[in-house]
Amino acid sequence: MSALNFLIVEDNLSFSLELEMLIDEIGYNVIARVDNSAEALETIMLEHPDFILMDVDIKGKLSGLQIGEKIKHLNIPILFITSYSDDEHYELAQRSNMIGYLVKPIGRLSLKTAINLAVKSLAEAKGTETNDTSSEEEKPTVKFAPKDVVVKEEAQEEEEERENFVLKDYLFFKKKDVYQKVYIQEILFIEADGDYIVVQLKDKVKYTIRMKFSDMEAKLPSESFMKVHRGYIIQLQKIESINFQVNTLKIDGHTIPISRSNKDKLSNSINKFS
Repeated sequence: MSALNFLIVEDNLSFSLELEMLIDEIGYNVIARVDNSAEALETIMLEHPDFILMDVDIKGKLSGLQIGEKIKHLNIPILFITSYSDDEHYELAQRSNMIGYLVKPIGRLSLKTAINLAVKSLAEAKGTETNDTSSEEEKPTVKFAPKDVVVKEEAQEEEEERENFVLKDYLFFKKKDVYQKVYIQEILFIEADGDYIVVQLKDKVKYTIRMKFSDMEAKLPSESFMKVHRGYIIQLQKIESINFQVNTLKIDGHTIPISRSNKDKLSNSINKFS
């Protein structure tokens, strides 16, 4: 698991460095800072960032808006930073995977708030607030006005339901105000715990999340995960052993029950040799 990876596309060196320091302070990773369209496109294709902070006016043959439109098929969310506050540039930005539009000049606190709000607006699947115990449907857009007035287009009551979300092959769980990226393939099993679920990873790392068990089941790829009990979803590839005599299986030292109603389904989904 890791924090979100950011790419900064900005040709003002001092502002670019300020952005990098701010993102690092929040707790995310900056994989690169570039100042022109050619380097931006090369880095995007090679590094596949989770999130892009892009100035509209940059060096090179393409503007930030044109880059955004060119990479739209990659579904990488973009927070545009610009000196233009007119509707024309805003509408052009919407042709890409714009998640926010921030107008200069920008105070440090406003910038930090903008990044956090834009990240929260990335949610593509509903969840609720995370309590960490470890150790093309239209996306909501946030537009930031020149005087740092935030205009949200999503209802406030839905905010809590977007604290954790799915993007690409990852789940994002909020931990101490920072979204942690967890590869779906790293999940060993999911356990129901009242109004919460426990997402168990290797090395005893786990996340406890306020979410319906059935909602999490719907987020996971059915070809890799299976509900084997009313309170357990397991990743099939992580199974170490199965005892059909007592209806249990083991994953990373954890013993998980198998319900009678799911026994045949599990048995038919694995290759067995006697």
